[in-house]
Formats: sequence, structure tokens, C-alpha cells
Amino acid sequence: DEGSFLNHVNSFLGLNKYISDFHLKQVNIKDDGHKVKAILCSDQEKLNQIFDPLNEDLYRLLEEYPGPPMEQRPFQTFKKRNCTEVDVSRR
Repeated sequence: DEGSFLNHVNSFLGLNKYISDFHLKQVNIKDDGHKVKAILCSDQEKLNQIFDPLNEDLYRLLEEYPGPPMEQRPFQTFKKRNCTEVDVSRR
């Protein structure tokens, strides 16, 4: 579950004293037929320009400071979602 995963990351980075027992709240569970199934590729590219360099910094940090031997190495890279060229939000 995502909350446990984030707690594990916080522990690895030494953030336990700042964040205790963090859990994600489930939101938007109601399906009213207007949920976005795929992000526009143009929006995905804008997000990639922002987050790709930051993610690379994170991967480098985790390689330089691997932590205890039970930690997953190499750290799995974040997977990008499928995008679409069709704006489905206008339907």
C-alpha cells in the first residue's frame, strides 16, 4: 500500500522525526463518468520537463547513499503513464 511505501522512503531518508505514520487519504473514489483516464501528451511533456531532472537527482542520491543492505537496489525508476493526443476532458 502507498502509505507503507512512503513510510519506508521517509525512514530511508531519515525523515521519521518529521513525518510519523503517514498514510495517503483515498480521494475521488466516486466514478461520475468524468475521470481523466489518460493525461494529454502535451501536459505529460510539461510535467516531464519539471520532474525528470528532479527524479534523476533522487536516483543519484540513492546510489550515492544506498542505506542498509536490505534496501532495494537499484531503486526502481518511476514509470510514466500512458498519455493521449485527444482531449477527453471536453466530452
